[in-house]
Amino acid sequence: MSTFTWFDVLVSAVVLIVFIRSEGRRAAIPLLWVPIVATCVVGVSLGLPLFLLLRERALCRHCRVNESEHGDLGANQDPVCQAELRDRRKPEVPR
Repeated sequence: MSTFTWFDVLVSAVVLIVFIRSEGRRAAIPLLWVPIVATCVVGVSLGLPLFLLLRERALCRHCRVNESEHGDLGANQDPVCQAELRDRRKPEVPR
């Protein structure tokens, strides 16, 4: 591989690790070390999807806690939770 290719891989990994750390702290995502290690050992192709999975699970957990505190969809003001709860509703099937 050429020097430019290795430089591109390195920059991509560093940017992903910075993103994982900053977004992980903001969203209070547990096990942040796992996607960082996956990025360093395998690459961005494993680290990014793994981080997105952990992030989605943390956001769903957050929305479930808010739903139990607020009860219904209308009382919860968090837009992320609003979308999550709306998506979880089963669409009505016309008869």
